[in-house]
Amino acid sequence: MDTPVTLAPHATLHALSAAHDARRHAPRRRCAAHIAAVLGALLGASTAAPAQTNERVPAPDEHAASRAGDPSARTKIVAAGDFDLAYYEIFDITGWVSPAMAPPEGQAHADPQVALAEMREREERRQRAQLRTDALAETVRTYMTPAFEEGLHDVHASGSVMVVLAGPAQHEWVQDFLDIVRAYDGYVMTQGIVYTAPAGTFRELGFADDQAIMDRSRAEVLQRDLEQRGISILTAPKLLTEPLQAGSISVLHTFAYVKDWELRTVQPGDQRIADPIIETLHEGLTLETRATPLGSSTFGVEVELELASVEQPFPTREVVLAPGLPAVQIALPSVTNVGLDTQLSIDAGQSVLFVTHDRIEDQELAVLLSFEQVDANGN
Repeated sequence: MDTPVTLAPHATLHALSAAHDARRHAPRRRCAAHIAAVLGALLGASTAAPAQTNERVPAPDEHAASRAGDPSARTKIVAAGDFDLAYYEIFDITGWVSPAMAPPEGQAHADPQVALAEMREREERRQRAQLRTDALAETVRTYMTPAFEEGLHDVHASGSVMVVLAGPAQHEWVQDFLDIVRAYDGYVMTQGIVYTAPAGTFRELGFADDQAIMDRSRAEVLQRDLEQRGISILTAPKLLTEPLQAGSISVLHTFAYVKDWELRTVQPGDQRIADPIIETLHEGLTLETRATPLGSSTFGVEVELELASVEQPFPTREVVLAPGLPAVQIALPSVTNVGLDTQLSIDAGQSVLFVTHDRIEDQELAVLLSFEQVDANGN
């Protein structure tokens, strides 16, 4: 489906009158036992569903599928006031596989090494599918329109099924969103540029906030301004991922240091010596992104950024392990960690800038990201 989905900001809790609140929540309490039973039946049945087929997950007899045989169909389970409880088959989106480890009868390999390798591959596929399943449910919670309200609505995904408790308009959004993900042809190209600059540089350039979304022309102007100022580029990664798949890049420097000393008695001659205990720590940047299509040219993006800065030279302290032995030094590393974890919607061709204002002494780090739909060759 090429029709863009209308986006909403992060879910906002709305003030409800006492009467309105009672009217909305009473149906949920009355149907609680029924909902729990249906969820158990659906999610239990889903663990036995075949992988990569169009066979539907069995539903209770009294709740027939609205479009039998169609993997994009949903089954309405409960209509309770303003809410519907419905389940959506998602195995074709997440690549879900059955957790069963034993091969079908008559298909077991005589070579146990081959059988073990297949079991490991199947488990790896299952773990990757679970990550996509979790990401799909989180994307629905974040961008659902009308907005998802914690405690009022519910989204749960497990195995090959996603169960949603929400209003009719929200179910329409969920169905449209799943259709968009299914129709998405290609990959998501995430392009990043990571800058290190003197503190205050980006405020001088007009970026006072920690986060800013801009169009392509504004991003190009920013890059030219930074180049003219001689601002260095730490790295410029490109990540090619499937929808719902996380991609990461790390630029790290490893330090080894003496954390402590251990007094040992060794031969010959029962000598007492100091043996250093070595530890390591990392300085640098770790960036993880996940992008999912929300419309024909819009992505829902999750960004996690971690920056570790190590004070140099390391502070040290002298210690005496035993009388008669010379003093030794231990390092007392000081590490400043800066983290960013955010979710946002962004159009293809736009860029988002993240800046670590005032978080690191005398310098700041900035990450400029953009997202595009590409084919398997990156075009």
